[in-house]
Amino acid sequence: IWQGALAFDAKSQRLYATQYLRSRSGAYDGEVVEVDQATGTCSSVIDGFLHPTGIAALGDVLVVADARRRALFRIDVAGGRGVFRLQLSAEVERPEAVCACGDAAVLVTSTEDETGLGTVRRIGLDGSSQILAQGPWEPRGVCCADGIAYVATRRTGVLSFEL
Repeated sequence: IWQGALAFDAKSQRLYATQYLRSRSGAYDGEVVEVDQATGTCSSVIDGFLHPTGIAALGDVLVVADARRRALFRIDVAGGRGVFRLQLSAEVERPEAVCACGDAAVLVTSTEDETGLGTVRRIGLDGSSQILAQGPWEPRGVCCADGIAYVATRRTGVLSFEL
């Protein structure tokens, strides 16, 4: 099992992780799990992903990026279990990292296969989408604080820009 992204919901004190299996043909059988902070054991929150690469917690909502499906999903959570899944966006080519950006949106990084351009998008829980930055860099991790987004890029360091 490969584990990837983490998200912590401060309100519920729950720690979530993405995980998946991997074969020669790529990632498969992905899911979101809750990690018991005392023991490290995992329990399934929701499955049905192929290659979940990013996750953000916004209260009772998780947003999960699935790189193989090239999509972002909104997961409504109740009692530590996913009770509703909605595809927020299908236009994100190779999504990587996700972070909360306020109470009703996330930032997501992606890299376009044909052009090699890196992109940072703000995607609302209502499905709205806006490109905030794009350039000749391959974004990995993303976070935001005090109106500034920080993006870790492969080989070129950290970029920052105002939101």
